[in-house]
Amino acid sequence: MSIPLIQKYLLQEGLDGWLLYDFHGINPIFHKILALPSNRHITRKVYYWIPQKGECVKIVHKIEAHALDGVDGKLKTYAKREELERLLLEIRGRVAMEYAKDIPYISFVDGGTIDYLRGFNEMEIVSSGALLQKLLSSLDEEAIKSHLEACQIVDKVVEEAFSFVQKTLPYEKDVSNFILRRFEEEGCVTEQAPIVATGANSANPHYEPKGKGDKIRQGDFVLIDLWCKKKGAHSVYADITRVAVLGEPSKKMKDAFKAVREAQKVALELVKIGARGADVDRAARVFLEEKGYGPYILHRLGHSIDTNLHGSGANFDSFESLDTRLLIPNSCYSVEPALYFPVEFGVRLEHDVLLTESGVQVTGGIQDEIKLL
Repeated sequence: MSIPLIQKYLLQEGLDGWLLYDFHGINPIFHKILALPSNRHITRKVYYWIPQKGECVKIVHKIEAHALDGVDGKLKTYAKREELERLLLEIRGRVAMEYAKDIPYISFVDGGTIDYLRGFNEMEIVSSGALLQKLLSSLDEEAIKSHLEACQIVDKVVEEAFSFVQKTLPYEKDVSNFILRRFEEEGCVTEQAPIVATGANSANPHYEPKGKGDKIRQGDFVLIDLWCKKKGAHSVYADITRVAVLGEPSKKMKDAFKAVREAQKVALELVKIGARGADVDRAARVFLEEKGYGPYILHRLGHSIDTNLHGSGANFDSFESLDTRLLIPNSCYSVEPALYFPVEFGVRLEHDVLLTESGVQVTGGIQDEIKLL
């Protein structure tokens, strides 16, 4: 990661520096920002200080002086805790770390370490969340291109999967394996298997089948949630969810689908540069609550998408957490309102949105009606 670019963002955010910290691999951001090899073994406290101006500093234990080999910066070592404390006392001002009061997705520094560092009167610890958005979730042209390619693939593969369901009435696991096979054929990878849920299983947001799962039958409601990205270190995910019925949907299914789709539209109206992720979530949720669906909402509206399926940028969330970060240019998000009716069915509609200076682009396709199989 470019140190001059990080220092530019530190200046923009009014920060005196960024103190990256790790211990036994608890902070994946530390390893990602410093581009450390996956086999780099760190068993002692290690810090990397990036000041707003000047040279970076590597603070490592003497028995692991090699821990940050290949990373630019002045090396300083310690053994005793008093030696470490003297080195940390040199760091002053408003300091960013992977800490967030109510956003666990970007909070990787343990509370004890935060308390310890806050004991130094010259150091004010603040969240690195705004930095992480700009560094990890702001997409360049190639990243955007890879996202759009992945969107075309998931849109195509989900239609193929529904056709497979209609023709063969398979088990849920058969459909999941079909999708994974198609992803491989399309040159894509995925973090885990897609969600294929039939009937009452679709009321479980993170359903996982046992064995082959349930057999899909005529009359069943079917939900498919799938995600993938092109192979390559800098490729960006696409993530969509579609629903279908093998037969005629009930009035309750139709009404729920309509409400969820309208909530998706309400959310989209608020997506713009400078909006708060929490506010986008709240608008969609209030819309559904006013229609009497409040008890059937189980999760936030959406999440950031970048090279990770759940990215480092702002989430559309005022429900599970309160993410007040502002949406930034060249960023990507899922928009997935949902209603879950226990032992009956669940409706989740998900497309992605790409936010640029030119406006908002819906990616991954839109579903306006329940698909009939």
